[in-house]
Amino acid sequence: MLDGYSFSNPSPLPGGERWFCSGRTKWKCSVCLHVNDDYELVSISNEHTHLPPVYEKTSPITSAWKVDITSDENESEFDASDYEDRDIALDSGSEMSLDESEDCSAVKDRSRSPTRRRRTQSTDSHASRDRSRSGRRSRSVDSDPSSKSRKWRQSSYDDKDHSQYQSYPALTCRSPFEYFQEYFDDEFFKTCAECTNLYYKRKHRGKELNTTAAEIKNLFGVFLVMGCISYPRTHMYWRQKMQLQLVSNVMSRDRFCLLREHIQIVPTDKAPAGNKSALWKVQPAIDTVRKACRKLERIPSFYSVHEHIIRLAGKSHNKPCSKSKPIGLKNYIVTTGEGLIVDFEINCSKSPELDRSIGEGPGVILCLAQDIPRGSCIYFNKYFNTIPLLDRLSEMGLHGTGTIGANRVPNGKELNLSEKEDMKSGDIQQYVSGEVALVKWVDTRNKTVLIASNCTGGDQVKAVQKFNKKGKECIPVKVPQVVMNYNKNMGGVDGLHQAFEYNKTLRSKKWTLKVLIHLLDLAVANAWRQYRLDRQGLGQSSRKDKDLLWFRLDVADCLTNCPERERREDASDTDDNALLTLGKYKHTAPPSVGKRYDGYDHLPIVDDSIQSPRACRLEQCNSRTKVICSKCNVYICLSRANNCFFAYHKK
Repeated sequence: MLDGYSFSNPSPLPGGERWFCSGRTKWKCSVCLHVNDDYELVSISNEHTHLPPVYEKTSPITSAWKVDITSDENESEFDASDYEDRDIALDSGSEMSLDESEDCSAVKDRSRSPTRRRRTQSTDSHASRDRSRSGRRSRSVDSDPSSKSRKWRQSSYDDKDHSQYQSYPALTCRSPFEYFQEYFDDEFFKTCAECTNLYYKRKHRGKELNTTAAEIKNLFGVFLVMGCISYPRTHMYWRQKMQLQLVSNVMSRDRFCLLREHIQIVPTDKAPAGNKSALWKVQPAIDTVRKACRKLERIPSFYSVHEHIIRLAGKSHNKPCSKSKPIGLKNYIVTTGEGLIVDFEINCSKSPELDRSIGEGPGVILCLAQDIPRGSCIYFNKYFNTIPLLDRLSEMGLHGTGTIGANRVPNGKELNLSEKEDMKSGDIQQYVSGEVALVKWVDTRNKTVLIASNCTGGDQVKAVQKFNKKGKECIPVKVPQVVMNYNKNMGGVDGLHQAFEYNKTLRSKKWTLKVLIHLLDLAVANAWRQYRLDRQGLGQSSRKDKDLLWFRLDVADCLTNCPERERREDASDTDDNALLTLGKYKHTAPPSVGKRYDGYDHLPIVDDSIQSPRACRLEQCNSRTKVICSKCNVYICLSRANNCFFAYHKK
C-alpha cells in the first residue's frame, strides 16, 4: 500500500515489476507504480481519481471452510479468481507496504507466495457481485441458511393422504368449435383484422389491405389444415396436380402469403408506456388464451409443471440459448393430472417479479403455484426441483414431488448413497430429513433415479412386470410408490408435447407468428382435452370420441366456412346470387357440427342433373330426394309431407 491506496495485478518489467491501482476497474483509476527487483519504489504515474478505500481485516480461508461450502459436489462458490484477490489489503502481519522510506526486500519472498493473498470484503458491491456470479454459475448453491445444518437419516416416511382428490368435473358435451370459441372469440378476430389493416397501411404508404374478421378466421383454419396435412413447401398446397382443396378453395396463395406476413394483434409499432414485457406484440393473444385456461375449475388434485420450447428461427431478443435444447421461447405450463392446461406463462423466467432467492427454476414453480388450490400435489422435473423449494411448498400448504440432481441436495456428502455399480435393478434407498424424503431407485436399464418429495416416500413398493432387453423377457421389478405417482401424473405433459408437434413443419422467421401459431395449437389441444373429459364424465363411450387429428380438422372446417357478413335478421330476404353452382355429384362426408348448425346460407336447391334421387341424409329417414343443401352439399328431403331440411339444420 502507498498513502492508503492498494495496488494489485503485478506485471513483469525488465529489472522490476509494474503494479496497478486496485480501483482501476471500479473507479477507472489509471495510476501505476514501478518497483525494482528489491521492491523499492522507482516511480509513480498519474493521480488517483478516487479517495483511499476503507478495508476490513478478514480471517484467512481455512480448508475446513472450503470443504463446508463445497459439500454439494458441484461448482464451488469461489474459483481460482477468489484466491487471487484483485484488491490486496493485508493486515500488519502480512501487509506489503510500499512507502518511499521503507525497504521492501523483507517482504520480497512472501509477496510472491500465493498464500499471501486473502479474500477481502472491501465494499458491499464486491460482495454482491461475487454472490450474483456464483448464483449464475451454479444452481446448486443453497440460499437457505438451514440447509448447511440439514441432517439426513435412513428411516421410514409417512405418506400424505391423496385419496380425497376428485376428478375433473364434467360439463355438457358440446361441438368442437364451441370449445374452441372459449379461447378465440369473434372479438379477438375483429381486433386482429383492424390491427392488420392499420399495419399494412403504415408499411405500404396508405394502401388498403381490406381484410375482415372472417378472412382472419379462414387464415387460422388454413394454419390448422397445414399442420394436419403437411407439404414440404407451402406453394404446393396450390400447385396444379397436387393442390389441397381444403386450402386452395379457401384463399389464393398470394393472399395467404400477404396475410401471413402482415398479421398483427396490436395497433401500434411501439411498446406502450410503462410496458415491461418483451412480448408486448403478442400480449393480447397471450392474455386471451390464458384467461380462458384460468377460467377452468380448479380443485385439490394432481398438477404438473413443465416447460415447452417455442422454436424460433428469426431474430428475437427473447430467445434463450441452450446447447441441449432448441433455441426459442420457454413456455412454462401447468396441467392437471389428465393433461388439461389451467395456466401458463411465456418467458416468465425473465420477469422482474420472479422470486430468485432459491433459484430461477424454483422461482417459476412458486410463481405458477399461487393459484393452485391448497392441499394439491405438484410434479416437476429436476430443472425446477430443490430441497428449499419443497420446504417453501410445505409452508404454502402444497405437496411437491420431482426428480432432483445429486448436486442440489444440501450436505450431500453425508448421504451414504450406493454407487451405480453396487446396485441392481429394483434396489431402493431412502433418506429422510424433516418433511422431505429422498428416494434413489434403479430401473430395468440400470439407470438410477433420484426423487425428492415432501408427500410420498419409497416405503410402499409394488412389483410390476418390466421388459428386459438383455434377456428379452418380462421380469418382476420393485417400483416405489413415489416413482409410480411421478410417472402417472407427468404423463399428461408428455401427451401435450405431442399435440404441439402438428405445426412443426410450418416455417417462418417472424417470432410473433410462431408464438401466435403456438397459442392456436395450445387452444385446440386444450379444447380437445375438455371435450374428452366431458364425454368421459357423462359416461359416453370413448370409442366414439374424436381423436386430436379429426378434432383439429373439424375446427378448421368451421373456421374456413364462416360467413363473411353478419347474420341476417330477416330470413325471408334471400339472395339468388348466393346459390352455389352444382357440379357432378360426389358422395361427400357429413358436415361438421359447427357448419351444420351455424344458421348461415343453408339454401335448398333442386338438382335436376341427376337421373335418380339420392338418399336423405337425415337420421332415421329412408326417403329419397333431389333437393341438396347449397352449403352442406348433402341431399335432404323437402316437400309438403316431409320437411327434413328444417329438421336437419335445427339443433
